[in-house]
Amino acid sequence: MSEEFKSIFDYAKTTDEQKLAVEEVIRVLEERSEQNLPLNFIINELKQNFKLEDVPVRPVNQSAWYTLTKDYNIGANIQGYRIITNPDGTKNKIPHVAFNADLQTLDDMITKVVSDVVAGINAVKTEQP
Repeated sequence: MSEEFKSIFDYAKTTDEQKLAVEEVIRVLEERSEQNLPLNFIINELKQNFKLEDVPVRPVNQSAWYTLTKDYNIGANIQGYRIITNPDGTKNKIPHVAFNADLQTLDDMITKVVSDVVAGINAVKTEQP
């Protein structure tokens, strides 16, 4: 049975980059403490910020939004993420998507979506006895 050996951190050899990282941790701790956020929330945020924990991103191209809008000339940019905890305890980053298009493109898209929804409802009504 082998155990992983971790050496004690040598504070005497702290680099300027490591000092900047510690300063960032202190800044986050101070800000989040002022917001009265729970310690476990702050710890999770720091783990994610410093890439100590890998949180997978939900793919935009597997979303209902993408499916409905992929054929339209709509610009989309990921602005950030909301992190969710799944029932099994795993986490996912949910992209915050900002989109833009001219009004005609948006009108065409919503007209098609509404038309498809109405057609679907009518098809269900036709199938019912």
